[in-house]
Amino acid sequence: MDELNKQGTVDDNIYKQFLLIQKEFFEEVLLIFEFSVINRLQFVSITNLMNRRTVDTVLAHEKHRMSRIDDSTCCIALADIDQFKLFNDSYGHDVGDMALQHTAKIFDDGIRRHDTVARFGGEEFLFVLPDMNLADGLKTIERVRQQLQQFSFNYNDKPWVLLRPLALLNCVGIVISKIL
Repeated sequence: MDELNKQGTVDDNIYKQFLLIQKEFFEEVLLIFEFSVINRLQFVSITNLMNRRTVDTVLAHEKHRMSRIDDSTCCIALADIDQFKLFNDSYGHDVGDMALQHTAKIFDDGIRRHDTVARFGGEEFLFVLPDMNLADGLKTIERVRQQLQQFSFNYNDKPWVLLRPLALLNCVGIVISKIL
């Protein structure tokens, strides 16, 4: 590099090597930029969870995995936060968004590293729990529900307790199946 900054002639091999490194560098920067744009479209900004379309790829992967491995299982649970629209309408969308952020964090922190929770709809969340039997799936969802019930947060220097109506998490359904 010092040789490139000197006055005078430049070694062609060093210059070609510099151009090659520069090209590789810019290709990596563009790849990172492209990944970041794609990545941003796959997640819901409020919750930092996968969106509904992205979780479809997780479900497809699980279906494929289960078709190849004989005793594989996958629990899928759809959770809905009771009366969230009423909460949002009563306290405002800013407080509702904050509640969704904290709820999503509790959900994400309450599952294993290789499990998935995604925002499936407005106040619906889909849990994908690979290699989990029904009893363990129910325990996981119940543990997450209890963590949510004990949760509170601060917004605008005001404490918010989500005991009613938000903390009542309904598990709409939980499925364990060989074929999704």
